[in-house]
Amino acid sequence: MNKNESRKFRTFTLVFGFSLLLAVTPLVFGQVSTTQTTARRSTNIQTIPSGAKMKFRGVVIGRDADTFTIRRPESHGLSSPHN
Repeated sequence: MNKNESRKFRTFTLVFGFSLLLAVTPLVFGQVSTTQTTARRSTNIQTIPSGAKMKFRGVVIGRDADTFTIRRPESHGLSSPHN
């Protein structure tokens, strides 16, 4: 290969690589997340003052630095005949 052919080949490779990158980008961003983010039932938010004590019944399903997400047994379709 002479210098001119090498330059054309390099330019073609760069253009082809960039075109391939642009063609694949929508496939990457179009994927559906597998985490549960949308299906929220009725939301009951309760704010508790700092340092206050509180009892709750349920299962902690999420925890952040300052918040807890709790699923109550009755909201999941579970019920006890002794209530």
